[in-house]
Amino acid sequence: MGLGTPVEEGKQRIAIEGRMGLLETALRADFALIHAHKADAFGNLSFSASARNFNPLMAMAARQTIVEAEGIVPLGALPPENVHLSGTFVDTVIELTELPEVYGVVQR
Repeated sequence: MGLGTPVEEGKQRIAIEGRMGLLETALRADFALIHAHKADAFGNLSFSASARNFNPLMAMAARQTIVEAEGIVPLGALPPENVHLSGTFVDTVIELTELPEVYGVVQR
């Protein structure tokens, strides 16, 4: 796809299993704004419910990750099995002092 079209401009052609294609580099976000249930002092995060789906991936894909957490606990207080994202991907953690109603459970 894209071979011989304007999309090809500036991209490297590669052969994979005998088929020609274009090498497309991954998209990088400048910032990821993440909501976590709990964070520890190192930035390790625990998510609730469906927040576990894409928040870790967005944090890994962004150049800088800013987290709002419902609570910050001491280092070591989160059991390892509850750490859904390592603090190595987190740049800033801000503790929420009040939780807006918009964060409530969605009923359908």
